[in-house]
Amino acid sequence: MRYLPISYRQTSISIKMQTKQLPIILNAAWQDFHADQDIDRKKNNIFRINFEHYYKKSFFQINEILSPQEIKRSRYFLKEHDTRRFISTRLAIRKIISRYTGAVPQSVIFNQEANKKPSSMGVEFNISHSGHYILIAMSENPIGIDIEHVDHPVDVAQLIPYCFDTVEEGFIASSVDEKESFFALWTRKEALLKATGEGLIDNLLEINCLENTLTRSSRPYRLLTMRIDADYIFTLATSEDLETVFWNFK
Repeated sequence: MRYLPISYRQTSISIKMQTKQLPIILNAAWQDFHADQDIDRKKNNIFRINFEHYYKKSFFQINEILSPQEIKRSRYFLKEHDTRRFISTRLAIRKIISRYTGAVPQSVIFNQEANKKPSSMGVEFNISHSGHYILIAMSENPIGIDIEHVDHPVDVAQLIPYCFDTVEEGFIASSVDEKESFFALWTRKEALLKATGEGLIDNLLEINCLENTLTRSSRPYRLLTMRIDADYIFTLATSEDLETVFWNFK
């Protein structure tokens, strides 16, 4: 039986073994983030947003905070659900970067590197969403995050040969819940590739994500896989061994 090794510097999470046949999933100790709260830039900061709740609370700030381009883009979505998620994401990221930098939210400037990796005013960030959750990872160092809804309808058996090598495939096959293990390993690959700036590559089989530390382009990255509630799994990929704090952003 193979388990994911634990070698991550964390002071704000508790370890919980879900089952002997699945990757170890860590439950983060989420804290409420207050509007006037300062952010420690020497740590990795992860923000969790329930966008339906956040939208109802913050939609009146759309014209005050969002840029004309963001407002225009929000009108392109066909589904109201997607419009609300986009607006919530843009409002939240502007407010969070404002707390990082001291700039007012509406003056936050976004940059995109050659590999399309986003940053803003000296801060790296990465965004992922699934279901009603948005996750935003912030750091002064390369960082990536990916969240998936485990109940998402997907043909796991059909995708496994294209996404995982034979060792990973065997790990999934020996799990009590193959679908859960599939998503756990999938989030590890995506978070890593978002942290490196590569994005999804053609040959996912070349990256075995069973280890908690992997090297890409001569740089080590650490992977931490966790649960949110019973139905969501996410992975954080970081390039520096820093303390990570987890925030509920409301």
